[in-house]
Amino acid sequence: MSRRNYFTFMAEFKIEQQEGINNCTVLLNRHYPDVSSVFASLELLSRQRMYAEKTVVLFEPDRLSGYNKNWWQKVAAFLNDKGIKRLVLAGMRNTPTSVPLRAKVEHHLSPAGFANNFTTGKFKNEAILICGHPSDEMEQILQQLQNKTHNTVLEVNLNSLGENVEYFRSCLETPAKLIAVVKASCYGIGSFDIPFFLEDHQADLFAVAYTDEGVELREAGIKLPVLVMSPDPDSFFRLTDYDLEPELFSFRGLTLFNRVLQNKGIENYPVHLKLDTGMHRLGFLPCEVDRLIEECKKLERITVRSVFSHLSVADEPQHDEFTLEQFGKFAGLSDRIEKGLGYPVLRHILNSPGIERFPGYGFDMIRLGIGMYGVSALENNTLQNVCTLKSRISRIKHLQPGDSVGYGRKHRVSRPQKIAVGAAGYADGLNRKLGNGNWEVIVKGKPVPVIGNICMDSCIIDITGIDACEGDEVILFGESNNIIKMADVLETIPYEVLTGVSRRVRRVFVRG
Repeated sequence: MSRRNYFTFMAEFKIEQQEGINNCTVLLNRHYPDVSSVFASLELLSRQRMYAEKTVVLFEPDRLSGYNKNWWQKVAAFLNDKGIKRLVLAGMRNTPTSVPLRAKVEHHLSPAGFANNFTTGKFKNEAILICGHPSDEMEQILQQLQNKTHNTVLEVNLNSLGENVEYFRSCLETPAKLIAVVKASCYGIGSFDIPFFLEDHQADLFAVAYTDEGVELREAGIKLPVLVMSPDPDSFFRLTDYDLEPELFSFRGLTLFNRVLQNKGIENYPVHLKLDTGMHRLGFLPCEVDRLIEECKKLERITVRSVFSHLSVADEPQHDEFTLEQFGKFAGLSDRIEKGLGYPVLRHILNSPGIERFPGYGFDMIRLGIGMYGVSALENNTLQNVCTLKSRISRIKHLQPGDSVGYGRKHRVSRPQKIAVGAAGYADGLNRKLGNGNWEVIVKGKPVPVIGNICMDSCIIDITGIDACEGDEVILFGESNNIIKMADVLETIPYEVLTGVSRRVRRVFVRG
């Protein structure tokens, strides 16, 4: 199935994925699934490479649209083929199939019977798929399996992320390989769902900042090459243990890494050389390139996989002349290195804004990071919102003139006012500077201001004139009040907004 067809197919229904108890991952298809969406859910379950053990829980499968015995035959064959260890049927007496199931099957006469006898200790170190029509019993089971139950949730739409990657690829004048930058736990989003998603569909290579991040990807089951962009020499032994590829940006690093390869008896190890074309952070200077070529030729244990540089102002049109100078320097220096080494090397310099604004400089590979999440250097683009930070209304109150709100009494009531307390504060990632009318959240599809000072665990919003109830959803940032607008209000960049979302906030990954 092509990438485009995959996204279209997945958009027809919705699967949620989140961290579960006892080192489990929970996948949920509760949006009135039919039999075809169950198969897609099973396929997604089979891709959870971190887990050898996998369990399928079906709530009243005979209520699914398209249900019949032939469907059951295919389900049984699929479960056997994918090595699913356990099948739980909540609301079915037996399995109407002649195909012998190798999975252990648990029968419960009703969803209520399953929920009432449910024990969390039976689920450990496994991936769990739950499918069925929405019900109180399903929600009860889900709540017990969730590792975090905080009302504030960062929802990440993987299909939208995939579409954004396709957009950036479409910008290029010629095709190039994709380096997906997933450092800092995917810019603060966390989990391995994004790397797995990209590995299955779009990425050619991953990039992280430090060796520990690359080790985490390997231990999670990521197989693609991983570029470590800021490896400390003390981590070189561990880096090679996990088949990670270092960025080398100094002669000291080059020498120390080659020494590690000698000690371990490793030859032809791939490395990536960084050139400083004007950023003046890391990288070899133009005046050092001749020496760099000679050193690389002497150090026979390394093989240069790529040469690259970094753009410092690709998103700022007033500095385009400087950016063009960077391209010119990089093209010339990388040509000299390739000729000096005597074998082909991959070249890359474009970051997210560079891909959009300078599509003719794709060379062999591109590095895509913040752009995957809907952040663009252009006003007119087709990028989709990927991350939505949601919370709930925990209390509603009616205030009268003369009342005040929050710490410091910063908000004074001048007219009858209906307020709501949102269950998220600055400890969740809602910066205190967004209080006192500086930011609007979305309630019932309408923007409402944040009033008073934001607290550690809550915020107060003005919902006067809105028919809202306790428990209703509050969108802290999302489609209309996105991270780009929030960054502008905070006089910072979207990177800081994303990485500022607290670890205590539950992450839910959605397909569809």
